[in-house]
Amino acid sequence: MTPTPQYITEWEMRRRFNCGGYYKRLKKGELIGREDKRKGNASPKSGQLPKTKSFTVRYYDRANQHIATVHQFVRPDGTIGASGLPDPKALTENGVLYHCYKSDVKLSLLRKVLASLNAIVGRICRWLEPFRFNDPIG
Repeated sequence: MTPTPQYITEWEMRRRFNCGGYYKRLKKGELIGREDKRKGNASPKSGQLPKTKSFTVRYYDRANQHIATVHQFVRPDGTIGASGLPDPKALTENGVLYHCYKSDVKLSLLRKVLASLNAIVGRICRWLEPFRFNDPIG
């Protein structure tokens, strides 16, 4: 069954992605990452180092179900460029497929305020992240 699509702000997408620990789960081997598109060298406008590559990567679970689609810059040394984290573009949670609004969509002031609050919550999630995946004591 195809998940129901829903559009959210970039901040909400990042908050969901970060709070869900998807990148950490990929690094731990719980999710599988497959390069979807190689866009070649990053544009000079992106501010990345020379010879940095631009990629789209799709994350899948062990049942081969799509979990997320991210964009990332990969520097010549193999590290992720820009913020150092993948930039989520699509995410499937609880049967809902989330996409980011197109950048040309005008958002209401309320949506902008909510997006800012989501950014704050996302920072709190990142701050709490080290405690999330630890085993319980005792």
